[in-house]
Parts: sequence; structure tokens; C-alpha cells
Amino acid sequence: MNLKEFTAHKNFWPVLLGILSVLLYVNTLGNGYNLDDELVVHHHPQVTKGVHGIYDILTTQYIEGGQFEVEYRPITQVTFALEYSLYGENLFMFHFWNVMLYCVNILLLFYFLKFLFGPKYLHFIGCCMLLFVAHPTHTEVVASLKNREELITFMFGVLSAISFFKFLERDSYKFLFAGLLFFIIALMTKMSVTYFIVITPFVYYLFRRNKLKQSIAVGGLQLITFLIYFATVSYVFDGISRDLHFPENPLVFETSLGYRLGLSFNALIYYVKLLFIPWPLGFFYGYNVIPLETFGSPLSLFSFLFFTSIFIIAVYQFNRDKILSFSIFIFLFSIFPFSNLPIPHPGIIADRVLYLPSLGMAVFLPWLMAKILGKLPESISIRDVKFFAPIICIVIIFSFLTITRNTHWKDKYTLYSNDIVHLSESYNANRLLAHEYQHMSEREEDENVRAEYLQSAIFYYKEASRVMPFTGIPHLEIGYIYDFDFDRCDLAIEYYIRALDFTDHDSTVYYDLALCYENLGNLPAAIENLEQYLTLYPENARAFYDLGRIYLFHGDLFSATAASYKAIEFAPDRDYGYMNLGAIYMAQGDTATAVEFYRQALKVNPDHPALIEFLSQFE
Repeated sequence: MNLKEFTAHKNFWPVLLGILSVLLYVNTLGNGYNLDDELVVHHHPQVTKGVHGIYDILTTQYIEGGQFEVEYRPITQVTFALEYSLYGENLFMFHFWNVMLYCVNILLLFYFLKFLFGPKYLHFIGCCMLLFVAHPTHTEVVASLKNREELITFMFGVLSAISFFKFLERDSYKFLFAGLLFFIIALMTKMSVTYFIVITPFVYYLFRRNKLKQSIAVGGLQLITFLIYFATVSYVFDGISRDLHFPENPLVFETSLGYRLGLSFNALIYYVKLLFIPWPLGFFYGYNVIPLETFGSPLSLFSFLFFTSIFIIAVYQFNRDKILSFSIFIFLFSIFPFSNLPIPHPGIIADRVLYLPSLGMAVFLPWLMAKILGKLPESISIRDVKFFAPIICIVIIFSFLTITRNTHWKDKYTLYSNDIVHLSESYNANRLLAHEYQHMSEREEDENVRAEYLQSAIFYYKEASRVMPFTGIPHLEIGYIYDFDFDRCDLAIEYYIRALDFTDHDSTVYYDLALCYENLGNLPAAIENLEQYLTLYPENARAFYDLGRIYLFHGDLFSATAASYKAIEFAPDRDYGYMNLGAIYMAQGDTATAVEFYRQALKVNPDHPALIEFLSQFE
């Protein structure tokens, strides 16, 4: 078979697209763990059990532990558990299957478009898919292990749409049941698949122009399925959503409709920019990257006019140009849930959100090229150089950006340090990079290098504070570094006090302040802060022990005794309260009573060599 025959073969485009999808992401196979991978695989307590952890995965929430339990997304974790059983902790294989899933997604989408458009549009569809497969915003979906959920959700969403279309065309209920099954699996992977509830019936009617009532009924069946699924999961797990924090999305505190509209339209126009100029990309945007402006600002008005215009065009062209209408509506339907208009989205925007919406751009550009050349999309031939040349140029540029972006996803430090150049106004991006420098310092043996990492962490915490000057958290984190890493209590106190100026500080800072003041010899200040801490945590035995110990050093034996008895009251099975009282009575010259308390301490903690040696002289 020569080249001309091969390009005319029915398998030319699937083979080309499959190979390209793998080649574009082959350089991710050597990547490590990255942002949020711990949610699905990295040291995940259930996933690391392999097949033995699948029951727990299916019966627990997506995120459990810490301060919140949210979501129910078991499917992705099940895939990693199966891989753990087969290969153990094999990062190469984890990334390999992400690439394979992307390849499957591409082939499924090609088949889906061919099914919709018809075989006459084969080369036009192939051109659209070239743009889609190479789009750089997909890197977050493929290169991130955590975002395997996007690949699986998309795959089963498309499978459900194909099944429902075949049901509508053939009236075979096996396709209806298959569609429902695929849709439920997609929901169990990630509930963002709900946009298929609108897309499935709309697209079918757009291209087939028949069975309107049946199409609506299919959409209604999907909606009912979603509502039952959502209600069931919410009931079983007593709620599945989590509260967002201000740095993730300021709309959680800004309830004004004007600000919601302003931020939403600012975010939407940024998505449009990323579709056509997908560089630079970011791992986390959030507060202050997308402007929080009221509706009426120049950018939000421009965005509103743009989206209103393309919506009107799509409606107007509904009966005139189904391809143009499809390209616009597929973008609008799939981007709307993430626009921040229905609910605030974590990070305000995210590259991964453009996975399906980028199909709208991928169809629009070839349509536009055909219009410019005066060609019908169905008449496009593989030998139409004037048509393919500009598209191929764009694909080459996109491919270069994609391959380059994959290298940024090598590990957390590489990703964060690369992106901070253009995410300098992101509070969370600065904090995450600071955290990573701290983690790097913990693994570093060279003290000079370790100190450099910690200084870099301090710098980016200060940057986070600059971006959000109304929070005390970065000051607290800087204080911890000076306190526990540099042993500079004087500087730690300075930042702890700054943290106390804000309402969002961690109240435990009073404890840290007290110990720092003790370290510097300022015992009255240490006592004052410990007492403040104990008004907030009145049953903390360790704090009462430290308070008693400091009172003892300060010479207030009465207060030291009272605090030590409190330590015993709240922790009778710990030795430190008894140790305090032993020291207090020794200071009073009452050796006999002191020895009794020391024996009590030894009784609850027999592993105390120094105390055993001390008591041996009284035997």
C-alpha cells in the first residue's frame, strides 16, 4: 500500500491520531508525582492495599481525614488500586495508562464525530481532531495522575452519548441500558459529566432533526438518573461538597450578584484566550489572578458582549450551519458549569476544564478555514494543501507547547517554580511553592542548601502575604520556620505576633509564642501566652504541664502545683504532671513527697532510665 492509498484508507485518521496522541505525551512517562496525586494514588491508604482496598474505596468518600470529608469518586482510585496489585508503586505504568486512556479518548471522540457528521466529513473531522489532540490545555489532564478522573469521565460520557444516539436511531433498549450504565460510571468518576445531560439530546437533534420528544426524554432520563445518584450519595455520606476558601475563589464570601457576574465573565473570556493562545498555562490560578470586579468593568462587559454575540450566532445558524452551531454550543454547554455562574469553582479557572470545551475551538478553526477558502467541509480532501497547511502549522505549534508543558509536570517543584513566573499574583501558587521548598529542606542533608530552601520558602510566604495582606497565615508559617528550623525565637515571635493581628490565625500560636518567650528567658510573657492558650483549649494537659514547669522556673510554686495537678487531671496516664510535682516538692525540700510523685511517674511510664537511676538511691 503506497502513501496515497493509505491516506485514502478508512483507518488512516484513527491510526494517525492514535500515534500522535501517544507521541505527544510519551515524555510524561518519566514524570513523578505532582499536585494532588495523594488524593488518588500517592501514599493513599486504600489504593496501596491493591485489590484488598477496593471495598473501602467503594464505601468511603473521595477525600477523608483532616478537617473535611467530601465527594464520592471511587472509579479512578479503583484503577490505581488494580495497578498497585499488578505492578506495585510503578510511576511509569501509572503515567503509561494515563497516556493510553488519552489515546482511547481521542479514538472515541473521532468515532463520535464521524457518527454525527457522517463519512463524507472524514477529512474535515480528522483535521478537527488534529487540533484537539495537540491542544496544550490537555496536559493537565494527561500529565497529572490525579486528573485521570477527567479522562475516565470523558470516556464514559462519550460512550453514554454514543449509546443513547444508537438507542434513538434503532429503538433498541440494550443501547438505552448501556447508555445509562456508562453515564452512571461517569458520575462515579466525577460528577462534572452532568453537561452531557444537555449535550446528548441537543447534539442528536441538531444533526438528525428528528425524534425531538425522544431526545428530550433521553436527556430527562439522564437528569433523573443524576438526581437519584446525587440524592443517594448525599444521603449515604451525609453531604458530599466541601467549603471553598477565599484564596480558591473569593465568591464564597462575596455574595453580590454584580461581583459574581463580573468575575464569571472575566473567567470566561480568559478561557477563550486559553483556547486560542494556550500559553502560559498555570497549575493553580485563584484569587487575584482573575480580577474580582463588579459587572460593568471593561473586561466583563467585553466578555458579556462576546458571549452574547456567539450565542446569538449559534442560535441563528442552528438551521443554517450545523457545524458552526455545534462548535459554539459544545463550548458553551461544557464551559458553563465551570463559569462560576452556577457555583464558585475551585481556583476560579483551571486548564483541565477546557478538555471538552476545546472541541468547540477544534471544530471552529477548520470550519473558518473552509469558509475563507470557499469550500464545503464535506468536500475537504487530504490533498487540499491550502486548507491543511495553516492547520498543520497550528498543530505543530500546539504540539511543541504540549511537549514543553509536559516537562513542567515532572514533579511539584518543577511545576510550581516554572509557573510562579506568571502566577506571582496567585496566593495559593506562592504558598504551594513555599510548602514545596519546606519539604525539600526536610529531605536535604547539606545544611547550607537546606538553609537556602528555607529562605526561599520564607520569600514565597512573604509573596503570598503581599498578594493577600488581610490574612495572617503566611506570617504564622514564616514564624514556624524561624522557630523550628532556624531556632530564631526572636524572629519567630515577630511573625507570630503579626499573625495574631488577623482573625484567621491558628489559636495554637499562643502556645508557640509561650515556648519562644521561655526560650528567650521572658517567663512572664511565656506564662501570659500559655494562660491565653488555655482559655481556648482548657483541657490540654501538655499545656498545663508546660505552664507548671514555667511557673516553677519563675519561682511561683503555688501556681506551678495547681497547673501540674490540672495536667494530671486531664492526662492521668502520662508522666509529665507527676514529674512536675516531683520537681516542685524537691524545690521545697520535701524529698519524700517528691519521690512518691516520681514513683507515680515511673508507674505510668516505666521506660525512663534517668528516673530509675535517680529513684534507686531511695530504695
